[in-house]
Amino acid sequence: MEPRSYRHSFKLKNDAAITLRAIAPHDREGLRTAFRHLDPDTIYTRFFGFKRELSEGELTAATAVDFDTVVALVAVLDDSPETIIGGGRYARTSGPKSPDAEVAF
Repeated sequence: MEPRSYRHSFKLKNDAAITLRAIAPHDREGLRTAFRHLDPDTIYTRFFGFKRELSEGELTAATAVDFDTVVALVAVLDDSPETIIGGGRYARTSGPKSPDAEVAF
């Protein structure tokens, strides 16, 4: 399986159609929108402080991953345009072939 092209569609228990897929650079605006809908406590816990927006650098780091040392997936509602409803990633901590990684959802 090539992580860069991973894509799997399915239905949730509530019949919502979603797709779990690799994140891509074109997801910048979707990620920005998803961030704006987060609860302030969630933002505080994730970033150790409050912030209103993701910086351009944070958006680039989140969406332009190499799929070797960092792999990132998003869960999107299958509507038009897609709506990001979740995400997860891992980042290797000790080099490109290391079995150790940090995971975030």
